Amino acid sequence: MKTNIMGTAVATVQQMQSYIQKVNPAVPKSVIDMVEYYISEGKTEGVRGDIAFAQSCLETGNFTFNGSAVTLDQNNFAGIGVTKNGMKGNSFSHPWIGIRAQIQHLKAYCHYAYRIRKNSCAYVGAIFNPKTTSISCYTK
Repeated sequence: MKTNIMGTAVATVQQMQSYIQKVNPAVPKSVIDMVEYYISEGKTEGVRGDIAFAQSCLETGNFTFNGSAVTLDQNNFAGIGVTKNGMKGNSFSHPWIGIRAQIQHLKAYCHYAYRIRKNSCAYVGAIFNPKTTSISCYTK
């Protein structure tokens, strides 16, 4: 079954917080507090924030960061900029900026000619070239 990355989140902030606390009882409070950014940033860009959160859970080992190329203090919960083993990837100054970059990255994957809407949030910066990157707007 394909799940569209674009659209409105199905899971709520509370459901995502409950999930991460269940699978990682030692999850830092800062992670619980930032979950709302997935929904708000996703809503701004038309990206499903719950899908972005699921991607972050996958990339960070449910925010344990065990075996992850990124660390909590990088505020990069999607492995943005990691292209090979041993590479640390990009760092962002605040969790919401890292989540914004992730949301915009997902949107760029779904829009070949990605353009920021006039009333959209500040653009963090494209990390890849959509003309040369294999892209899909669905996840399994």
